[in-house]
Amino acid sequence: MKKKEPLNQVREFETLPRCLDYMEKEYKEKPALTFYREDGTEITRNYREFTRDVRTCMRALKKAGLDGKHVALISENRYEWVVIFWAVTCLGGVLAAIDVEQPEEEIAEMVSYADARAVFLSDAFLPVMKEWLSGRRRVVILGESGEEESFQDFLELSEDYADGNLRHLPEPEDRALLVYTSGTTSTAKPVVLSHRNLLSNAAGAMAMVCVGERIFTPLPLYHTYSLTCGMLGCLSQGLHFSANGYLKTMMRDIRRFEADTLLSVPMITDSLLRAIWNLQEREGTRQETEQLLEKERKRRKWRLRHRTVRDGHVPEILGPRLRRIISGGAHMNEKTAEELELYGISVLQGYGITECSPLISVNRNHSSRRKSVGTLIPGMEIKFTGGEILVKGPSVFQGYYKNESLTREVLVHGWFHTGDIGYMDKQGYLYICGRKKSLIVFSNGKKVVPEELEQQLVRLPYIREVIVYGARSGQTEDDVTLSAMIYPDREKTAGMSSFEVLEKIQDEISELNRTLPFYKRIQSLKLTETEFVKTGIQKIRRKEGSL
Repeated sequence: MKKKEPLNQVREFETLPRCLDYMEKEYKEKPALTFYREDGTEITRNYREFTRDVRTCMRALKKAGLDGKHVALISENRYEWVVIFWAVTCLGGVLAAIDVEQPEEEIAEMVSYADARAVFLSDAFLPVMKEWLSGRRRVVILGESGEEESFQDFLELSEDYADGNLRHLPEPEDRALLVYTSGTTSTAKPVVLSHRNLLSNAAGAMAMVCVGERIFTPLPLYHTYSLTCGMLGCLSQGLHFSANGYLKTMMRDIRRFEADTLLSVPMITDSLLRAIWNLQEREGTRQETEQLLEKERKRRKWRLRHRTVRDGHVPEILGPRLRRIISGGAHMNEKTAEELELYGISVLQGYGITECSPLISVNRNHSSRRKSVGTLIPGMEIKFTGGEILVKGPSVFQGYYKNESLTREVLVHGWFHTGDIGYMDKQGYLYICGRKKSLIVFSNGKKVVPEELEQQLVRLPYIREVIVYGARSGQTEDDVTLSAMIYPDREKTAGMSSFEVLEKIQDEISELNRTLPFYKRIQSLKLTETEFVKTGIQKIRRKEGSL
């Protein structure tokens, strides 16, 4: 029997102020955070500088009467984002981390619903948000302020305020974060997470995976995946963290930071792999690489002794140090994971939900199964009811803000109903099949999990994105035809007419259908000219993308 991989030794904290005190005392000159401005300017701070900046912001918040209050933050990833998060929460306040991907009227509604007494707003969003926020609460601008109060102006409030007045120690169960879910089938819900929720999850994430010294993510910090598993996990353990703030500079920033570990989602990982392909095509090595990949696939040996291609071109895209990608948000394309392993980069899938702070399970450095989302993090319990995954533990949220009825629906005796369908094998590895709400039920009682079919369809050469759904074909709700809405791969279909693209994809799906049970076969398909609407971590919004 294979020996179980031991957990990593990590430092655990119950509240953010206690964690901040430890960072200030123990990590000092170690590099803490690096951010890159759009023009390429690098901002790097060590732990001594970072904790100093947090305490300066805390004094300013206290002087402004914002200690213990709800404060909204509307910004792309930047250094100030992290400083404000720590300052607000260490003073016993609640940070409302706003998803900037939403329309301005929804952002304004989020701020209002969160009862925010002040808004810290990136200058990039000031033009569209000014009319929604002006005159209703204190607005502080991160960047060029113009007529508004700038962050630097705000920090000047700290100059005549003594540190001795900052001794406010929140309890572990006190609220720290209000974050809106990026639901794929429903409107965003305001999730309340405590100090214990966040720090327990951060420690659990670090106990599961050895990430090295330098960790990078292109994902927004207003999502708990990058905030908890990334920023909080790294800083609490004295590591060096960087987060990309601008999509168009992502490739540049990944190369510059030279991370050991990348926190990503499948769509971004696929785009990075395509960049490697393009480079190989230009250098004339792509065909050789594909031959090697096929050879290794037949041998089914993915822990290669020689990283034959990595030293040639991969570092030019991913940097010279990258050894692992931790993937969440959606199921990873198996072929993408296989090829990255050929380059000496392991892909570890995980599973999380905002209401769980978010991590529930993850694969480990030396015990990983590609089709699984790994084993449970420390302290997490699991059970299954009718195939649905239920979880319980210190990371599970307190409830939805100002919505007790919705909380009672999903949180029963401490067990959170995830809405996901899955199962666990005898070795404790968890597998996700799909969402309970998206399950397609036919009149004969047969059930289809559309995500399982989507994973097969997206591997076909001419398909970039796909949603499988049940199209009504009769009078009743369960009288449906299995259908697919497809966004083609524009690079591979360049120069082809719409009819030719449709014909190619129909031929591919016909071949796939022959391998599937009759009730799982795609009966009709439609093409769309535009990409599907996605959440901030690049999940397709099913409700908006399907018919």
